Amino acid sequence: MLLAVLISCAVRASGAAYFISRGSLTEYLVAVVPGAGIRGRCALSPVLEDRVLTAISLYRQKKVRKLLFSGRRDRGGYDEVNAMRCFAAARGVAPEDIFLDQAGFTTYQTMYRAGAVFKVKRCLVVTQRYHLYRALYIARKLGLDARGVVADRRMYVYQCWYTFRDFFARIKAWLQAGVFRSLPEYPGRLYPISGDGRSTHDLPATLRR
Repeated sequence: MLLAVLISCAVRASGAAYFISRGSLTEYLVAVVPGAGIRGRCALSPVLEDRVLTAISLYRQKKVRKLLFSGRRDRGGYDEVNAMRCFAAARGVAPEDIFLDQAGFTTYQTMYRAGAVFKVKRCLVVTQRYHLYRALYIARKLGLDARGVVADRRMYVYQCWYTFRDFFARIKAWLQAGVFRSLPEYPGRLYPISGDGRSTHDLPATLRR
């Protein structure tokens, strides 16, 4: 158990070194926003809504020029990334500035695919504090020049559970990114983040506005 505590603390400390305050931000090309659940067809969970709102705020302030939304989409109609896209588009983000990664099923896959599929080299990662330590640890281990922006905008009903769960998730991250460096498969086609995000859009009829 002591080893688990030490590993989790080490991952936390490693990620914490790359937190950045809003006041210290220079311009970045892209903000990477990991998925965090939707309700029904297209309503964002409170956690995900705060991530997207924070990313939109950075976009409006011209701190980032592109948003990369990463999450899960399946044939049963569950579609995090298009729900995020609709939410951001309704708040003024240009469609060409929104990129969708429909296979970001885990934080590790999100960060790996950001580099492998979208050719991201330098980015902001936007998520809640409890998750940001791990996300940044993974991103840095995978070679991304990543900094993190905290997206906490309220208290969450399951805040204690999220924090507890991430203790163990950090151990998994250490094994995946720090020890084994597992490489998930990704589609052959690449979507460079410097291009037009509309090339990644595939909007189901149930989410059309």
